[in-house]
Amino acid sequence: MPCTCVRSARRVRRMQELGFSVLAARAIWRYRLTDLTPAFAAATIVDTMNDALIVCDDDGVIRFVNSAACAMFQFTQRDLVGQPIGRLAPPSAGLAQHQGALRERLRAVLQSAAMQDQEMVLWTREGEPVDVSLSVARLQQKDGTQAPMGTVTIARDIRERKRAEKNEQQLAAAAAAASAAVKRRAEELTHA
Repeated sequence: MPCTCVRSARRVRRMQELGFSVLAARAIWRYRLTDLTPAFAAATIVDTMNDALIVCDDDGVIRFVNSAACAMFQFTQRDLVGQPIGRLAPPSAGLAQHQGALRERLRAVLQSAAMQDQEMVLWTREGEPVDVSLSVARLQQKDGTQAPMGTVTIARDIRERKRAEKNEQQLAAAAAAASAAVKRRAEELTHA
């Protein structure tokens, strides 16, 4: 008799496990949980970033840009990928000098560990300046050596902040001028 109870308990347990497996499989299939991989999550994060993401190889050639970079600089991915980072330099006078300066800054970053919140002016396709705050990290070889293989650059558009700072300075100057004028007028009235 105890054998039958043990067999029944095993059957019940197997049925419970089978039921759980079926429910789990249905949930995974229905809610597409198999699609939630680290690569999928990373791609989604990169696509939804508000900041520009630019990945360059150790020669300063752009290998990847996200949609925010394309929107910020008014280029398509096809326009930027495969081009030197200097493509974001001014399109007219001083082009070679600016591109050289950008390349030199990139090389300097490759020599150091990282750079954060460095302000720089990059340029759109139409030749409009874009004030950005750059954060750059060096990519290293997978074999664990310190040999650089490129950089990951995040560019945050700070044009609005720059405009606000300029307005604040103008308002402070206007307030100081108004205060000085009131003080002069008050002195004139007290001496008259």
